[in-house]
Amino acid sequence: MMSTAGQRLGKLSGHFPEAQQTQRETTVGPLKVGDSLPASRVVVCKEGERAPACVRSLFEKKKGVLFCIPGAFTPACTSRHLPSYLEKLEDLRAKGVEVVACLSVNDPFVVEAFSRHTGVSGRLLMVSDGNADFVKAAGLSFDARKGLMGVRGRRFALVLDNCVVKYVGFDNDAYADAVLGAL
Repeated sequence: MMSTAGQRLGKLSGHFPEAQQTQRETTVGPLKVGDSLPASRVVVCKEGERAPACVRSLFEKKKGVLFCIPGAFTPACTSRHLPSYLEKLEDLRAKGVEVVACLSVNDPFVVEAFSRHTGVSGRLLMVSDGNADFVKAAGLSFDARKGLMGVRGRRFALVLDNCVVKYVGFDNDAYADAVLGAL
C-alpha cells in the first residue's frame, strides 16, 4: 500500500498540459534582460498544499520578482536571502510588484517545511524546482555534486514584466535591496 505522502507525490508527478518543457541548454548562458521566462514545470507550495504549475503562469500579465535560493535551510538562504524579501515585501509592492516568488531546487515537502520554518505564511510564493528543470532551462543552474548536493540553482533574482526579464541579479545583487534599486 502506498503511503499518503507517496500518493500526494504521485499526484504531483502527473501530466502538466500547460507547461511544455523548454529545451534550452545551460551552455547557452543565463537569462538576460529582454529574454522570456522558460515554460518549465514547478510545484507551488502554499499553506500545506502543493500544486503543479508552469512557472510562466505565475507571472503572465503581472509584474513580479522571482528569486532563487541555492538551498532551503542553508545558512545564507535562511538567515539573509529569504528574510531580505520578507522585510522589503511592502516596499516591493509599493513599486508595483504583484508577485514575489522564492524558488529552490528542493522537493516540495522540503520547500513547504522551509516556508513554515521561516514564517512565510503565504506572504510570498514558495516554489519547488525539484528536478532543476527551470534553472537548467534558464541557464541558472550549477553543479554541486562534488559537495553531494546535486544540481542547484544559482543565487539570483529576476524582475519580470509579463514573463519578460527586466533585471537579472546574482549573488549580492539577488537580495531585495538590490532588486528595489533596479525597480
